[in-house]
Amino acid sequence: MKKITDDIYTNLLESGNSKGLEIRYYFDPDAEFIVIGDELKLKQILDNLISNAVKFTEKGYISFRVTKVLSDNDYVKIKFTIADTGIGIDERFKSKIFGIFSQGDISVNKKYTGTGLGLSISKQLAMMMNGKISFESTLGEGSTFMFTCSFKKSDYYEKNIEVMNDNKISGEDKINNLWINKSILCIETNSIDKEVMESIVERRGCKYIHAYNISEALKILKRNYVDLILIDMKLDELEDFEKIKKMRISRVEGKNIPIIGMSSYTIVENREILMNLGIDHCISKPFNVEEIYNIFEIYL
Repeated sequence: MKKITDDIYTNLLESGNSKGLEIRYYFDPDAEFIVIGDELKLKQILDNLISNAVKFTEKGYISFRVTKVLSDNDYVKIKFTIADTGIGIDERFKSKIFGIFSQGDISVNKKYTGTGLGLSISKQLAMMMNGKISFESTLGEGSTFMFTCSFKKSDYYEKNIEVMNDNKISGEDKINNLWINKSILCIETNSIDKEVMESIVERRGCKYIHAYNISEALKILKRNYVDLILIDMKLDELEDFEKIKKMRISRVEGKNIPIIGMSSYTIVENREILMNLGIDHCISKPFNVEEIYNIFEIYL
């Protein structure tokens, strides 16, 4: 499964970057199954949904998420979510979205061609896979399309997962014991990134505390002790960041609380600016789960 979505993400990265869009990708580690299914149909559905997101988004970001909904001994249900900050869909057209459909209002249609055929085909393909496509959208703010489908687990995966679990369970338990009850404050304005990080943090037994902005974070720090601070770094908000630096002195033995900057900036110069502010480490978006857990091992 991950090989397929990684390939789709690579294509999304290329098409999105060509328009100056920020591209976010998250693959739930619990969704990493070897499954039996129609790869061609799956790719066509996701390609159609992602193509629409790129086409109708002029600024902001496109997010591609793959998460496990549930699983049993034989099947796993996976949800694929594509969210954008594009022009959105007018209420008048929502009921016709999978038929003859155009995004935005009539004036917008002069600029953008309709995408009814691609969505109509995607819906038919989803039904053939016993899956479902749903969506949420606000005109002028963006759209979120979700494709949910159940896949049969491969016997090959089941045989190998037993061996992997036997070998790794003791190590994972040790990590959880070390991190249990550790508190992590995450300052993040984006709801999708917030949800992703919350899942990553709580998966290892840590307590997740969230703040949407620095003012809210300062109030939390006055009332609570935290072991680590994760902060979404924006170069136009560096003055406010100075307040966080002053507040991070721990009440326990006068130690500094480690600060990890999260940034979508990939240019070396910008990363150097962020590091020079006094943060302890900087990680890039989209998040790399393994990198984050390595950071937890170092700083928690």
